Amino acid sequence: MPRYPYIAQGALYPAEGSGPIAIGSPAWFAWIREHTTFAYQDEPLRFTARREQRPGGLYWYAYKRAHGKLLKRYLGRSEDLTLQRFCDVAQQLVRRSEAPDRELPVSSSSSASFSSRSSAHTQTAVAHSPLTYPLSPLLAPL
Repeated sequence: MPRYPYIAQGALYPAEGSGPIAIGSPAWFAWIREHTTFAYQDEPLRFTARREQRPGGLYWYAYKRAHGKLLKRYLGRSEDLTLQRFCDVAQQLVRRSEAPDRELPVSSSSSASFSSRSSAHTQTAVAHSPLTYPLSPLLAPL
C-alpha cells in the first residue's frame, strides 16, 4: 500500500476509503490545490511528485531515486498536470535511471600536457611569490 495518495490507471486515489478522482476533472484541480505530494505508479514508470514554492509561484516536480542518486524533473504548474505529462516525465526518469552518468576517459597525452603546464606555472609562481612556502600545482595561477 502506498504511503502517499497515488495515481494509477488514469485516476488519483487520494486516501484509503475515498473513491478515485479523474485526472483533469474539477475535483482533481481542487485536490491538487490543497495537497503537496502524491505518487505516480504506472509500472514500470514510477515517481513521487511534490509541489514546491519557487520564485514566481508554486510548481510541481517529479522525483525518482536510481543508482543512489535522486533524479528530478519539472512537471509544471498545477494546470499543466495531465496524464500525458505524467507519462512523458516518468519515461524521461526511466531513461535517465537506465543510463547513469559515465565518466569520460582522460587521455594520457592531455594529462601529460597538463602536468608540464602546471609545473611551469608552479616554478613561475614560486619565483614571484611573497609566500614562504611554494604553491602546489593545484594553487598555481593559470
